[in-house]
Amino acid sequence: NSSNESYVRMKCKAARFVGITTEVYKIPKRTSQTEILKMIDDLNCSSRVDGILIQLPVSEHMDLRELCQKILPSKDVDGFTPDSLGKLCLNEPSFVPCTALAVHHIISSLGIKTIGKKAVVCGRSKHVGLPIALLLHSSTKLAGIEGLNMSTTICHRHTPLEEVSTFARSADILVSQI
Repeated sequence: NSSNESYVRMKCKAARFVGITTEVYKIPKRTSQTEILKMIDDLNCSSRVDGILIQLPVSEHMDLRELCQKILPSKDVDGFTPDSLGKLCLNEPSFVPCTALAVHHIISSLGIKTIGKKAVVCGRSKHVGLPIALLLHSSTKLAGIEGLNMSTTICHRHTPLEEVSTFARSADILVSQI
């Protein structure tokens, strides 16, 4: 869709600004999972390729988990592979999803004192909500980023609305991925 294409153009422009060469592969919706996995294999093997990212959302017939698992952790610049997410959970160096980094940067650049404060994250997706919650909660450096030491609650679609409301009212920082 056009908003997705606009977002990809913005990412490419930002990459060019910092000297990163990008190549976008527009994959037709009818492309099979096997074909895309082969493409990822080829990119993994290429010495010309330093990073691979998959623009979300993917077509309904695609298994995103399998696609992400196919990317080498060393080329997972989105921080979406199980290896990267696991390292994030274990406070080990890894790539961190950019939305989580952006939330961390906003909070840090505003000079907000976070130690011991309450944070509520609405949304628990593996690529947005969970990494945000981990960065807010962490007490140590994650991928070179200081942990914010917050007491963090994650709400999701099965959290009763009255509880979401209670958590949100008591939060010092509220982050919504919805």
